[in-house]
Amino acid sequence: MLSKRYDIVQRLDQPHSISPPHLLANKADNYPKMKFIEAMNERVDSSFIGKFFQIKERGSSFSTELAGASATFLTMAYILAVNPRILADSGGPCVVDPDDPAGIFGESYGECLEKIKQQYVTATAIGSMVGCLLMGLVANLPIALAPGMGMNAYFTYSVVGFRGTGS
Repeated sequence: MLSKRYDIVQRLDQPHSISPPHLLANKADNYPKMKFIEAMNERVDSSFIGKFFQIKERGSSFSTELAGASATFLTMAYILAVNPRILADSGGPCVVDPDDPAGIFGESYGECLEKIKQQYVTATAIGSMVGCLLMGLVANLPIALAPGMGMNAYFTYSVVGFRGTGS
């Protein structure tokens, strides 16, 4: 049994036994898109951006960094929707209209909350952009930053309370 496993592992170590020789050639020769991506990576590596961020020295490439940035953006995009809702639940600077019997559930208060949510989306996006730019340009590290929702939720629901009603 053990010798059978060893035989399989030994055969897997030999590339010609599992792959036809034409597949072992440079993949860029077989795929025109790969030639374009490799050419783009080489251009960026020799540019100011590539040298500033030391892409090649860090063992990466522009296309890898682009894929990583896209995945990071998609991972963090929910913050643009969730964070403003959490902060708007605090009531923000909205004031209850004394003539509205519905109070914090009134139409004018709801309109104010909708405006505040739009402003919070903008503030969240700008805050995240500034944090990411500073981390990339000053620290020269590919780390994404965004407002922390934990503290915002604590502040909204424990300190201020739903629409300013207290804790």
